[in-house]
Amino acid sequence: MDSRMGSESHSEKGIMRPHWKREDFERGPHGGLTFSPEQSLVIHTEATRRTQEQTAEDRLRATASR
Repeated sequence: MDSRMGSESHSEKGIMRPHWKREDFERGPHGGLTFSPEQSLVIHTEATRRTQEQTAEDRLRATASR
């Protein structure tokens, strides 16, 4: 699975819709704008990967500075 959503990942509803209306902004604070399950998985996977990558870099830096 590609971990980047890119411009081809718009959805018909929710936060990733390509065109927004006034009603979309009004619904937002009430939970009307969400990610699809697939979008949520991509976001979670990428956030986890970046966190693990940063943690590994931090450990390497700490070891090198000793």
